[in-house]
Amino acid sequence: MTAAKLVHPSALRNPEDVAPYFRFGANYLLDVADDMGWDYGDLDETADEAYEALSDGRTEVREDVEDLIAAVLLADAEYWWPIGRWLPRGYALLMRGLSHALRRKLLRIVGLYTDTLEAGFGEFYHAYPAVRSRIGVPGFSDPDDHLIDGKPATAYVGGVSLDAFERRTVLGDSVLHVQWYTYVADATGVEYDAELCDRAVEESPAYFADVTDELSDEVRELQHAMFCDDDWIRGFHDEYQLRSLLFKRAADGIERTAAELAGG
Repeated sequence: MTAAKLVHPSALRNPEDVAPYFRFGANYLLDVADDMGWDYGDLDETADEAYEALSDGRTEVREDVEDLIAAVLLADAEYWWPIGRWLPRGYALLMRGLSHALRRKLLRIVGLYTDTLEAGFGEFYHAYPAVRSRIGVPGFSDPDDHLIDGKPATAYVGGVSLDAFERRTVLGDSVLHVQWYTYVADATGVEYDAELCDRAVEESPAYFADVTDELSDEVRELQHAMFCDDDWIRGFHDEYQLRSLLFKRAADGIERTAAELAGG
């Protein structure tokens, strides 16, 4: 089976199905904060409670638990579509059906916990706009938002090979995982360095597109911490038994990038 199994109507349908998925995102949030020395209070305990509630199928939870579930799952739901725009065209087309299906599934679970679901086929078909509008969504970037000498950052990483897919994944992730993080941190009270995150989004595209070899030490440290998301990809891949070559290549590229940043 490949990642296409996630499109099946029975996949990720109930809170119990999504509990491991949530756990990967919550762990990522906490792991980056630990690496960067950012304070998150007792959010680790809240994450444990949220995971248990999802695993048990309980939707009546405390507000802080609800906020964490909603932030992690909504940020992930909205991530899949923009990362496709950073990939080579053929891979982006493959991602469209998967990304829209995952978006709907995750947003439905968010709606169950936040009581923001509305009835009607249009809500389902358009990926629950009521959920997104009431809670608010991350501001994920397109390649056109990051111009280098007048061209999108992706213009400097050409080709349709698996190597190109891997490099484009790293390039897109260098921006999008920072934006994912700031959205979830804002929603859950993690005291992150907002100015540093803004600098990372500004500096990273040219560096990860291999246009420049300059990256400030502080941004390098942050990106090294954030490129631990190969653990997220591998955990997601193995938990749901996806057997996807693309997921494996993405994880390999991200892991190599973290090692290179550490060496730099």
